[in-house]
Amino acid sequence: MKKVGILSIGDELMNGFTIDTNSSWISQKISNYKSLEVISKVTVCDDEESIHEYLKYYMSNKYDYIFITGGLGPTHDDITKRSIASYFDLELYTQKEYYLKLSKIFEDKYGKKDISHLESQAQIIRGSEPINNKYGTALGIYLKVDESNFFILPGVPKEMKSMLSSQIFPNYF
Repeated sequence: MKKVGILSIGDELMNGFTIDTNSSWISQKISNYKSLEVISKVTVCDDEESIHEYLKYYMSNKYDYIFITGGLGPTHDDITKRSIASYFDLELYTQKEYYLKLSKIFEDKYGKKDISHLESQAQIIRGSEPINNKYGTALGIYLKVDESNFFILPGVPKEMKSMLSSQIFPNYF
């Protein structure tokens, strides 16, 4: 049996302003795979130390699949990618092609407004694979470290569900 962990990240989840429906939905979908078992579901705030603590836990307990949702947006408290890259001592880089695509979409829709916030949406971790997001702007990320497979996804349920259903489950399971 392969071990699955789910890490939901966000201050809004911790303070009760938003209910974590993502981990429940992921658990239901995982139950369709007889070789997989969700062993851990954890929610933490937007805090690098907390994120590092659970990355360490998942790695030291040799989890096979870890789903991480939340914290991929363009605001100051969206630190998920940066925290994961820091923990594994990996570099974040901007996918230039995706950034140019986002810039064009925003310019066509809103004109010449400030688009500097879009760069964070096009950043991924060096050595990872991007997961396209057809409903939002933040790329998802697939990262394999040792034998652990990380799926780093937006916290917006519609975006997360679409990425899992159309790309992750068909291609990685």
